[in-house]
Amino acid sequence: MKYIKILLVILIACSIVFSGCVDEKSSSNDNSKASTTPTKKDATPTYTYEDYFNMGLEMEHDERYAEAAEYYQDALDLDSSDADTWLYYSRCLIESKQYKKGLDACDNTIELSSQLHPLSQAEVWHLKYVALDALGRHSEAEEAYDTWDRIMTAHVNEFKRNL
Repeated sequence: MKYIKILLVILIACSIVFSGCVDEKSSSNDNSKASTTPTKKDATPTYTYEDYFNMGLEMEHDERYAEAAEYYQDALDLDSSDADTWLYYSRCLIESKQYKKGLDACDNTIELSSQLHPLSQAEVWHLKYVALDALGRHSEAEEAYDTWDRIMTAHVNEFKRNL
């Protein structure tokens, strides 16, 4: 009987300690990260550009590209002047096979490309190539590929000069 009382005390203590550790969202979803992710259904919280951007990064890291694109779009709705956000948005749209929207996002990224590192500039031209090729616009895709190649060659040559 003494052991049963001790076991009950331990069980009650554990349930009190752990009751605040699990919320409704994480207990119904195997992905614990989802509990921290703002959703479109959340009407009361106001999220910042950084919140949406970071959620986009998290979704992209988890290869949930369509969801990541939505968060990047939310971030861009708040501040459309960041070339990196446009680049990540482009990449997620293209990874989720939304080639037309991805192509439009690539064009916006290219307009802001002076903000980007040369390798990121090359990446956006590669993404544009992929989107154009998928849309069957092969001659335009070839031009995008040539631009990607020119940027990469210039970057490699600059790197070699600095060795």
